[in-house]
Amino acid sequence: MRNKNIFLQALFFCSSIFLCHCTKPITVNLPPDENRLVVEAYLIPQKRLAVALQTSAGISTTQPVLLVSKARVTISYNGITDTLRNSPYIDSTSGRVYNYSSPVIMGTDYVNTYTLTVFDSTSGKLYTAATKLLPPVPIDSVNHAVNIDNEVSIGFVFTDPGAVNNYYRRFVFIKEFSTENRGNFRFTDRLFSGTTFSLFTR
Repeated sequence: MRNKNIFLQALFFCSSIFLCHCTKPITVNLPPDENRLVVEAYLIPQKRLAVALQTSAGISTTQPVLLVSKARVTISYNGITDTLRNSPYIDSTSGRVYNYSSPVIMGTDYVNTYTLTVFDSTSGKLYTAATKLLPPVPIDSVNHAVNIDNEVSIGFVFTDPGAVNNYYRRFVFIKEFSTENRGNFRFTDRLFSGTTFSLFTR
């Protein structure tokens, strides 16, 4: 038995030496960093029109991300074009920070198309994007249940419209809104499109 233990220890020692000698630095040749325009925008009813413009940072750079200050930003809808100025705006609900904003409050137009246009005067490039607002899906009912451990589960039931692809986001928070609280997740109607769906959480 003693000889067997000595053999195993010797085998482990040799294996360790072998593995140590297998370590070798590898040089990866990455392509040159290319700064690109990053556009972040949300269309939220009853919120101000706002867009965040910044340049991307490469993996090897040590410089911070730079905000874009020389751009023309517009949002067009229903024959109206609103120009967003280079004016910082912080959404008090989500905490998101934007460097282009307008005092115009977003309406609830579910028919017309909203078109975002960004002209970057530094690069001379024009960027556009278009979308429509999906009407909110009404909640049919809200229920609760208490288990044997006296834990309360809150659930809601809604009927998903089957004609369109809907996207949902659920928040669970106490007293005040926070995107960091547990229960904050997104999901689609891929598994329950056009049917009644219930979701419970503790």
